[in-house]
Amino acid sequence: MRGILAAAALLFTVAAALAQEAPAGPPYRVGGEVTRPEKVAGDPPQYTELARRARVTGTVIVEAIIDEQGNATEPRVLKGLPMGLDRQAVDAVKTWKFKPATFRGKPARVYYTLVVSFQLGTELSFGPRFGDFLQKHPDFAEPVRAKRYGDAYALLDRWAAERPKDPELRLARSYLMMADNHMDEAWDEVQAYDGPDPAELFYFFAVNAQNQAYDTLDETERYDLVDLGLQAIDKALALRPDDGDTLSMKGALLEHKASGMSDDNEDTQATRDQADRLEKRAVELRTRKGGSLTFPEKISGDPAELTEMARKAGISGTVTVEAVIDEQGNVVDAKVVKGLPMGLDEKALEAVRAWKFKPATAGGKPFKVNYTVTVSFR
Repeated sequence: MRGILAAAALLFTVAAALAQEAPAGPPYRVGGEVTRPEKVAGDPPQYTELARRARVTGTVIVEAIIDEQGNATEPRVLKGLPMGLDRQAVDAVKTWKFKPATFRGKPARVYYTLVVSFQLGTELSFGPRFGDFLQKHPDFAEPVRAKRYGDAYALLDRWAAERPKDPELRLARSYLMMADNHMDEAWDEVQAYDGPDPAELFYFFAVNAQNQAYDTLDETERYDLVDLGLQAIDKALALRPDDGDTLSMKGALLEHKASGMSDDNEDTQATRDQADRLEKRAVELRTRKGGSLTFPEKISGDPAELTEMARKAGISGTVTVEAVIDEQGNVVDAKVVKGLPMGLDEKALEAVRAWKFKPATAGGKPFKVNYTVTVSFR
């Protein structure tokens, strides 16, 4: 009898330990024994004609469930763009194929956050100084546009022998290396540039790093590019601390970085919060320069409380809530767009509905707006 009881106690202990290690899903949250899915194929997003004419650029953040076969299912937008780009992002994500996530070595369904980038222009994004260089040197512009990069490098080498201290040639070589996908070498050239307005070159290096990170299927390469882009945009911000586009670009890079981080990593929410603050600051700066839109700002409200069940289970993370904030700053409607188990969705909604905001404004007048807020549980 003692042997049977001891065996039963051992089995109970093992089962309890396994239960503590297992995540709350499925679908699971990435982290711990749950690996990330890896994108292996899929179509890029397509612009709507209206957004193209308005030259809207930026990123749409989409959460999807990646199933055991690597399909992206049930996509929903967490952070959007206007003029139909949300729908275009969702349509693109539905075509994407992934190497599925695993839990304890077996394919598993997981929630996963994806960054869908919309950029206009050629494959290479460049500033006005390089545009001027291309106009002055059509014999260089022609092989660049035809992607005959060897011919373009040969021209720069010949000109550099004639004009070794011309900073325009270093600027041109920097962009050529970006176009040729040699971002590490391009970064060395960008940092060595000693011509006028280096902030422009740092900014467009960051833009091209973000674009290439979006296009690559290799996970390690993707986040190496994002880190390079963040280094560049920080240098641009040191030179242009109050430039709205530069602040927005850093926010987009941080969103991209956060999308590859585990949801149960405390740094993930801090990174997303920083991205939100940068975008709000960018909007404020554009408003001062003649814009007309401001975001709501939370001015009061209690934090959400853990349920007793979630506290005992050690659950932590974030619930994303889409709220309607009226002209008086009241939350008049709210729904969960990214949740947590064990009653935390309800706790998040209960807290958000009691929050008070400084309302959004357009042209200096308050207006009702849909607004996404993040509720943290620790």
